[in-house]
Amino acid sequence: MNFLKKIFFIFFLLGCSNCFAQKDSTGFIQSADTGFRKPFHLTPKEHSPKFAGILSAVLPGTGQAYNKKFWKMPIVYASGATVGYFIYRNYTIYKNFKDAYLLAADTNQLNNLLVFTVWGPIKKEIFYPELYDQERKAEIQDIFRKYLDYTIVAGVAVYGLNIIDAVVDAHLYNFNISDDLSMNIHPTLFNTPNYKTVSGFTFQLNF
Repeated sequence: MNFLKKIFFIFFLLGCSNCFAQKDSTGFIQSADTGFRKPFHLTPKEHSPKFAGILSAVLPGTGQAYNKKFWKMPIVYASGATVGYFIYRNYTIYKNFKDAYLLAADTNQLNNLLVFTVWGPIKKEIFYPELYDQERKAEIQDIFRKYLDYTIVAGVAVYGLNIIDAVVDAHLYNFNISDDLSMNIHPTLFNTPNYKTVSGFTFQLNF
């Protein structure tokens, strides 16, 4: 008797599972309690200009890699490194000459800034603020403050162009440039209404 009850209970569970199951459009049975879930993609399924722009904004050069324009990545990094170096150089000179000017105005001569170093890609530069009078120190300070402003603007421009380039390349990613699309110019002969033959050029555009 217990055995029959177990058999009946198993068939009852199978029946309930069929009741709560449904068929999708392809005819396959899908459980009712599991809704449709979109598959997770680390990158968008379609090539996305927005995603390329976000990548380049977060880490310059990654948008170019996403567009498979790997040759542009060294250009982005070289431009960023160049601007970064000049920001460092201009700021260092400006800040040290400013400090030298302020310290020289102090009555305590022991606090004077006599020398400082600026590191470069090839060699280091050594500056001696003590060799300049106060007027010249102020002039140098103003000059390199302007240079610093210019290089910061250049840095923002490089950063922005990096994003724009990635977005534009992403828009053109699926654009097919075929060899069949070309323009040819070649000489030819024309017949005029007066039955004269004249030479000229023909423009031929192939699609």
